[in-house]
Amino acid sequence: MKKKISIVPIMKRIAPVMLVSLFLLPLTARAEIKAGSVEVNPFAGYNFFENRQNLENSVVYGGRLGYNFTNTFGVEAVGEFNKTNVDDKSETYRKEGMFTTPIDTVRITTYHLDLLYHFMPESRFNPFVAVGYGAAHYDPKINNKNMSVINYGVGAKYWLADNIALRADVRDNLIYDEKIHNVEVTAGVVFAFGGKSKAAPVAAAPLDSDRDGVTDSLDRCPDTPAGTAVDSNGCPLDSDNDGVADYLDRCPGTPAGVTVDSSGCPPDTDKDGVADYLDKCPGTPAGVAVDSNGCPPVAKQVVILASDPKVEERVRVAAVQPAVVVLAFEDIHFEFDKSTLTPAAKAILKRNILILKENPKATIRVAGYTSAAGTDEYNKGLSERRAKSVQDYLVSEGVIVKSRLTTVGYGEKNPAAYEAAPKDLYSEAAKANQRALFEVIVE
Repeated sequence: MKKKISIVPIMKRIAPVMLVSLFLLPLTARAEIKAGSVEVNPFAGYNFFENRQNLENSVVYGGRLGYNFTNTFGVEAVGEFNKTNVDDKSETYRKEGMFTTPIDTVRITTYHLDLLYHFMPESRFNPFVAVGYGAAHYDPKINNKNMSVINYGVGAKYWLADNIALRADVRDNLIYDEKIHNVEVTAGVVFAFGGKSKAAPVAAAPLDSDRDGVTDSLDRCPDTPAGTAVDSNGCPLDSDNDGVADYLDRCPGTPAGVTVDSSGCPPDTDKDGVADYLDKCPGTPAGVAVDSNGCPPVAKQVVILASDPKVEERVRVAAVQPAVVVLAFEDIHFEFDKSTLTPAAKAILKRNILILKENPKATIRVAGYTSAAGTDEYNKGLSERRAKSVQDYLVSEGVIVKSRLTTVGYGEKNPAAYEAAPKDLYSEAAKANQRALFEVIVE
């Protein structure tokens, strides 16, 4: 009887298992053989017997329990069973391993231990080779002992998810004792448990060539010196916004908008140590000591009354000191609402003309004042006229040239006496305030 070979019975049994497995879990982005994982693989297939055994090709069922030592090498224990019938019942027995009438049904149980080597273990598709050794039990028996079986073949796994794959195998099961080759084709589903995935390659740390904490791809200021404080763009901080980075700025805290040099310092044109934007006395000669405003300190004033009996001696002593010597003359008083010098005022001036002549380099400032009566504007004008009349008298007497004498009018400000009743035009306080005074600065 000629053997009929058909895969229809196999597909009817395997297809439902494969379809259920396909939709059991969603596909994932990563699948691989995992070292230390355990795999369970139920399968079904078809067994093609060698002609000399006179058995019909039949469906085979079984299962595998495997363990992966690494992601390439694994071992698995396999058990499988198939039930078949004598093919040609007219055949007569010729040699061992052959089944003939009156035998009809033959049951074969096979178990073996296999070694697997996987190719491409980190991909979704894992082809492999397998070789193993075991035993086959025939019922009825071919002879009086179990048959040794050596199997070898190829297969592949295709992962549907991290722990589920489809698997197909083609094996040559060699019944070693009788030198019978039976070919087996199977398909099934792999369920994997445990194991460790191969660590994903660690991405190389982004380069930070200048070690400022900002990667090169984001660094807008490469080559910033190590240890320099930088912003999120990798650029050195400029706290005072003067355009010069803090690590180069020798004058931190310069106000925004002030022009600075490459060191972050504002210019100091007169080189007095005070920046131009702070210098209230620009143009001070080099070498002159100045204060924080860039101005020379005000010299100490020594005020000496011109009426002092020892005025000449006091002037000589004070002149050698680092101070300005000021001669304070007697106040010169005027009549109400007048700016002309009275005889008494001229007498006071004449008493002091001698001292003025002895100091030809003296600088004189004459200040005029008024009483409280009148408006501020009128009183200021009157005080200026009074100061001018004193100036004219001194120039006419040849005491001092006009260019070395200045005047100022203060009106009713800085009174000599408090006027309790400003409307009393001739009170003692009003008379005291209707005056002019002048100071002589001795060089």
